[in-house]
Amino acid sequence: MTTRNRLAFPRRAFTLIEMLVAISILTVIATLSIAVIPKIKERTKASAGADNLQQWLLIAKQMALRDRTPTGVRLIVDNDGFVRTLQYIQQPDNFIGPALVFDPADPTHVTLPGVDLSGGLGPNANLWPVQSWVIDPGGLVLKQGDYLQFQNGPYYRIKSVNPTTGSIYTYSQMWLPPPQGTIPPGNTSNFAIIRQPRPIAGEAVLQLPDDIVIDYQLSLPNIPPVGNYDILFSPSGALVGALGNANSAAGGKIVLWVRDVTQDYPLPASAGSQPGDQLLVVVFGRTGRIGGFPWNPDPNVGGGYPYYYVFDPRNSGL
Repeated sequence: MTTRNRLAFPRRAFTLIEMLVAISILTVIATLSIAVIPKIKERTKASAGADNLQQWLLIAKQMALRDRTPTGVRLIVDNDGFVRTLQYIQQPDNFIGPALVFDPADPTHVTLPGVDLSGGLGPNANLWPVQSWVIDPGGLVLKQGDYLQFQNGPYYRIKSVNPTTGSIYTYSQMWLPPPQGTIPPGNTSNFAIIRQPRPIAGEAVLQLPDDIVIDYQLSLPNIPPVGNYDILFSPSGALVGALGNANSAAGGKIVLWVRDVTQDYPLPASAGSQPGDQLLVVVFGRTGRIGGFPWNPDPNVGGGYPYYYVFDPRNSGL
């Protein structure tokens, strides 16, 4: 096209009205984005929290295989009964020492003469190689400790430790089985202190997203209202430990209910609950497989059982 033709048919520019219309459309889109996008992010926080939880559990399972040591995560229960923070944990080997001396005057007292039960780690009892339980007068466990076992017999909860004298006091109540029992008399070298999992040194505390919690009331088996909740994998991947042995109540599974405390209602039957807002993170006891499932908010499906899709995943659509 020649210069003359371009001048004869000049390119038409935007008019003022067209520019105003375009600006108005962009303004409406921006306004809608500001109003809608934060709400979408809010609704997906529970999903992000569930994804984080599954990733942490998988890392712990891989660490157990790598280190050939039982490894897992500890769910730290806050005062309001919700879990917001977690820690990586490992279970150390049993503590075995020289002959243990029985106290004939107190059947809950034994001594390991010449053994420093603090491990030389100072006054902080949380660092000692042998640690005691803390149980309130009502029987509620405030802190898990170690067990004392004689000749492959019953386990006794350790009540207190005196590192200076090598003294160990136990609760008169045996862990398994009831009823009450006391330490068998006589000195013996056939004993072991079964040590419980400890936080892994150097590992940072794991934090769920803001407002996202693991609800202990809705998890299976139920998380105690205070204390810790340990999920421990063996090197083979299977669940071990007290919780691993107690998960038969959930059909061999641990079911962790993840929800947003600012938006999701605590029970599925409450008005306003939304499908997908709350998620179930499941650990299978025998294999250690980790998966995520939706909860069932429909009273007409599976009798309204909220864990229906966990036990019959074929109907979940996943």
